[in-house]
Amino acid sequence: MDRAQNIREMEKIFDKHNELIKKLSEFLDEFESDLGAYEKLKQYYGSKTWQEDKDDYDKGKYENIKAGVLSEDAIYNLIADNYFLALKLLNLANKVLQDH
Repeated sequence: MDRAQNIREMEKIFDKHNELIKKLSEFLDEFESDLGAYEKLKQYYGSKTWQEDKDDYDKGKYENIKAGVLSEDAIYNLIADNYFLALKLLNLANKVLQDH
């Protein structure tokens, strides 16, 4: 590979990584700002209010309403996905820091 080609390749890597950092930073800011709402959902899951809402929904008291949050599996899976994403982020951060 000639030097000009090498510079073009390095510039392409530089541009791509810059864009990825920007996107990841924006996503992490949004994710972090939503953690309060996520905690509220976790507190709702399995609570007395959740159980009453689920019972009422099962009795047909709510029509034409999206109610995935009343599925035990849906919120449980979201909590698990959030946990494993956090582990992935932690491992990635550790790799980036160790390679720095």
